[in-house]
Amino acid sequence: MAVLESDPAVAALHAAPQLVVTLAAVGPVLPQYDDHPARPLDLAGLRLLAGASSEHGLVPTDVAHDQRGLLDHLVAAGLLGPAGAARTAEPPLDPVVPADRGPIPESQELVAPIPVLARCRRGRFEVISHEGQLRAALGPEELLALLAFARPRTVAAAAAVHREQVGEAALDDGALDDLIQRLVGLELLVPFDPDLPEHARKSREAQRFRDRLARQARVHQAFDRIEAEHDAAGVPTDAVRIIGYHTAWAGLPASLGMILAAAKAHDGGALTTAYDFRPRLVWDADRFAAAASGPPAVFLFSNYIWSTTPNLTASRQVKQANPHHVTIHGGPNTPKYRGDVEDWFAANPHVDIAVHGEGEATFPELLAALRGHIGDGPPDLSPLEAVPGLSFRLGDRVITTEGRDRIADLDTIPSPVLTGLFDGFIPAGGDGSGLILETNRGCPYGCTFCDWGSATLSRVRKFDLDRVFAELEWCAKHHLGVGLADANFGIFERDVAIAEKIAELKATYGYPKVVGNNYAKNTVKHLSRIIEIFTDAGITAEGKMSMQTFDEGTLTTIRRKNIKVEKYHDLSVEFRRNALPLAVEIMMGLPGATPDSFRRDLQSCIDRDVRAGVYPTVLLPNSPMNDPEYREANGITARPGEEIRSTASYTSEQYDTMVQLRFAFYLFENFGILRHVLRFARAETGTREIDLYEQLIGDVRADPDRWPMLAVTLRVLPHMMVPPVSWSLLVAEVRDYLTDVVGLADDSALATVLRVQHLLLPTKDRALPITEELAHDYVAWNDAVLTAREGGHEADWPDHVTPLRELGPGSLTVEDPLDTCSRGMGFPAMSILYYDSAWDLTSPVSRARQQLPEDAVGAPV
Repeated sequence: MAVLESDPAVAALHAAPQLVVTLAAVGPVLPQYDDHPARPLDLAGLRLLAGASSEHGLVPTDVAHDQRGLLDHLVAAGLLGPAGAARTAEPPLDPVVPADRGPIPESQELVAPIPVLARCRRGRFEVISHEGQLRAALGPEELLALLAFARPRTVAAAAAVHREQVGEAALDDGALDDLIQRLVGLELLVPFDPDLPEHARKSREAQRFRDRLARQARVHQAFDRIEAEHDAAGVPTDAVRIIGYHTAWAGLPASLGMILAAAKAHDGGALTTAYDFRPRLVWDADRFAAAASGPPAVFLFSNYIWSTTPNLTASRQVKQANPHHVTIHGGPNTPKYRGDVEDWFAANPHVDIAVHGEGEATFPELLAALRGHIGDGPPDLSPLEAVPGLSFRLGDRVITTEGRDRIADLDTIPSPVLTGLFDGFIPAGGDGSGLILETNRGCPYGCTFCDWGSATLSRVRKFDLDRVFAELEWCAKHHLGVGLADANFGIFERDVAIAEKIAELKATYGYPKVVGNNYAKNTVKHLSRIIEIFTDAGITAEGKMSMQTFDEGTLTTIRRKNIKVEKYHDLSVEFRRNALPLAVEIMMGLPGATPDSFRRDLQSCIDRDVRAGVYPTVLLPNSPMNDPEYREANGITARPGEEIRSTASYTSEQYDTMVQLRFAFYLFENFGILRHVLRFARAETGTREIDLYEQLIGDVRADPDRWPMLAVTLRVLPHMMVPPVSWSLLVAEVRDYLTDVVGLADDSALATVLRVQHLLLPTKDRALPITEELAHDYVAWNDAVLTAREGGHEADWPDHVTPLRELGPGSLTVEDPLDTCSRGMGFPAMSILYYDSAWDLTSPVSRARQQLPEDAVGAPV
């Protein structure tokens, strides 16, 4: 027991007030706190936590040897400490009186509505309702009995599971029956009904999982058939195989498809006599190992941030299987700067060739140059010296050839969609599958952080519109989702026509349900119309403006020409008045930025009441930011592919502070946990919301025992979005914080806004919709705030809005049309954030939201 075994002064340890346990589908779990990972808990672990939360605490020397790792983990996470950390006396909560539900039929399946957090208190695990009533205080054995119903089971089946899990400590039949009857009366066990929305969703999730497995198998079978037909048609015996490596069966490999289509069509198909272009475009481990064990072949790898590591692993496997294979790597994550190229080849001796820029032009010429130089024995790569646009290994040297001009006419590249290369993926069609399509290529801007396929500061070239429409229809017809790879979708008037075509296809085929894209950065002329088209068609979409930063000094450093602030302002007003969702993308850690400029960026989003996506700045290998001179001038020490955690304008310690503020902003502002409370505090004090958030973070982390549910919110919820035991406990802490620390009056105005905040937060034990009368008309006050901001009073709006306490009574109706109380529970914050513009429920004071797709996020804990 590394933490405490040498300290005889520690007589007992006590659970910190922030200690909670997750009741999850996998059983009880100690959740992740900050960087301390989650840990599953067995009966012994639960008993340890119960002992630590008891009046007398836990004596370290009494802890069994096999539990000392858990004990050290709890101490290191600040969840156990000496007597000073003991919970202060609290008044008991009003209990929920269990209803008498009558006898439970033997065939009736019951299920626990999880995940939820239970707090450790007085040796028990407390489950508390949304309104702050004690639903149950369970001992370790009782908690495990409850979680025997984590999946739908009859009482007899759950009893068998309980006995198997707990052994001799299992509750006897009488005690178990009494407990189950009580839990049913408390609605901590509910009858499983496949017609109930949440239960039907769980059934759909299970069916969807089985469906995805079946679709995956059918994709591999389709390519098996296509390969057999290809071989039956006859392949020259001396042809060298060309193998494109891709493993995501539900995501079609657009870049590989384009490159292969271009090579097959090169010079009237001349390369097809010397090379065997294998039609398989997706691999599993066994099929790939078999391909690698064959005669010398050419293997293609397209490197993006998300695919580089698995691609390098597969490339290494290829060379181990046969050193005479040729491995070719391209894509935007394959480095182009000379020093990085040398380092990359040195670090990856299995790489033979790196293609820079547009591979559709370079790859066919590469194959033409190597014709007759690949086969038995080591390949001869020397002919590549005459091919522009690549680096390659020649003996002990790495040779980089001259650069290559961009492809002027994109329609000279055959479409892999329309030429049948992707037909093997047709069985993948369904939720969660899709293809990234280009309608144009290039970007006219030169932002230093960006490398849009190494096409920054380039003329935007367009694919023929009929080709785009045909590719979109192929995707929709086969129930495949669509992502648009354009750097600035909406920059051209024809993009409105593309949006209309997508909406038409959705009406005809039911797909695409989701359209991912990157909206135009320096023009918003067509954005609201495009979002309106998608929204009316029931397509998940949200207006996104890639501002990156509002700070003029930082914009100069990153060579970014932003849209004018007044355009952004007008657009945000238009979107709000038309109830359309809008988000702004902000980058954290840009060269030239400071903590103060980051705070101003976040506050600018708050002032306009829009969601902000806040993304760490990653040093992309081929971006202008990775140019050695730029790196030196701006103090960038990160390596390509890493987050930039310090520059000449901020330190690593300041970066860590920005990271904490980012997560608090996500929770409190984006997800709405404290959005209305802190807006009111701004009106009362004049202190900016972002400053109040930062003050709150510091105070809670400095004294988590005083603010335990706020500590749980900051430390646990980023990893698992559920109520912090009970929103009632959190709201009570917030009231104390605002009155004791911030200095707000504890009056009817504060009570109103706290009640509004409470009403808007999702949890499983709520009956919605609900309308509640309020002492003051918060809806009118909130509208007045937004109107004042839109009227040019972003900074001084409190001077132009009637104080809430001076308004008469009002009411608030809260609904849950997106089923957030069920579907939004248990996921990491970041997995929801990409799709969902809020987490609070729907009401007249809530932001417009995009529909969360059925397959948007993975299974909750």
